[in-house]
Amino acid sequence: GAAAAAAGAGLAILVLSWGSLLTFAMQWLFRDRGRGELIVLATMIVLVAAGAIGPLMQNAEERAGKGGHAVRIDLRPGNGKGEWSPPAWAIVLPSELYVRTIDFGLEGRPLAAGLALAGLLGEGILIFGLSSRLHGILLEAPAGGRRRRKAAAQEEEKKAFAIPGLSLPVAAVAMLQFRTAIRTPRGKLAVFFAGGLILLQAVALRRAGEATGVAGYFFRDGATLAVAAVFLSLMSLQAFLMNQFASDGDGLALEFLVPLSDVDIVRGKAVGGALLLLAAMVPCILAAALLAPGSPIIHWLAMPLAVASVYALVAPLAAFLSMHFPRKVDLVRMGSAGNAHVAAALIGFVATLVAAVPPMAILGLIGSALGRSGLALGLTAAWAVLCTALSIPLLTGVARLAAARRENLLLVARGR
Repeated sequence: GAAAAAAGAGLAILVLSWGSLLTFAMQWLFRDRGRGELIVLATMIVLVAAGAIGPLMQNAEERAGKGGHAVRIDLRPGNGKGEWSPPAWAIVLPSELYVRTIDFGLEGRPLAAGLALAGLLGEGILIFGLSSRLHGILLEAPAGGRRRRKAAAQEEEKKAFAIPGLSLPVAAVAMLQFRTAIRTPRGKLAVFFAGGLILLQAVALRRAGEATGVAGYFFRDGATLAVAAVFLSLMSLQAFLMNQFASDGDGLALEFLVPLSDVDIVRGKAVGGALLLLAAMVPCILAAALLAPGSPIIHWLAMPLAVASVYALVAPLAAFLSMHFPRKVDLVRMGSAGNAHVAAALIGFVATLVAAVPPMAILGLIGSALGRSGLALGLTAAWAVLCTALSIPLLTGVARLAAARRENLLLVARGR
């Protein structure tokens, strides 16, 4: 009875301390907005990964039915009854220490019961100490979750980032566009999650033995899989590409007050969109290379050129649609409130598909069907250069329309 009472008190202390630790940990994690957004995205990735467990387990059961080894619970006989034998590491679990304390007390082994009880109380004291320490950090930390930065770091952050080959105004607008997007949940989702989602689903299909047809072709050509992931990322970036001005919100007024020409603003936003696409493309290429590394090196070289040609043709249209179909959005929310205008999104989607036809035709017909990979790479590079050369004057022409649309863009961006 004494062992059971002491074990119950120790377990109650541990449970209460654990609850406090979890509460303070959640408050600390979500006190900082950026950290909280990363946690939400990580949770979404875990949920998507959990959805792939079903096909994997089903495939394992099928293999077990064909002569493979199935996983079974280890039931070992003990005094005439089937008893589950826990693994060795489970002895440190509070529930296991609680049960062992009572069992040793019933068996008349006070020393063993005392050791198990000491372990249970020790874990409770440790968790209480961690909870107390985290509570102190919450009291000392500012409401924003981050301590004040040094003056030198603040001054360094205020400086514009120079981009080689671009004028300072264009580079400043580009970095503003990139930072605005990457600091929002929508931007993080498009850059860090959209490409990995299709790769995760592809892995699930491959493990489940369903990688046939189109999926099977993706697994044989990693460059093609990377293109599909980048295309998905490009579609996710429409909230920024097809709504470049109104997505800035109240900051658009400050942007128009700065002595920048319309050409600098339009070109800067096009470069900022390119930086976002580049940031999304790098993890897609790395993941696809790990998943299907057997693609020819020429395909890997041609893939970024093909993506660049598509974006070069879409960028002027995206600026035009952003001017004529602006929409007040809330980029913090993940639903339809953060989407671009329906007309702009639909036209941009169709334009992206049309722009992808020439490079994909070159790589598919000349590179794969005819086996002239070198020629396909050269033609893809020439097409990318031609599209870029055509995009620059088109952006300049679209910028000339910005002066007449400034008032309307400001009203929409501010929700009026």
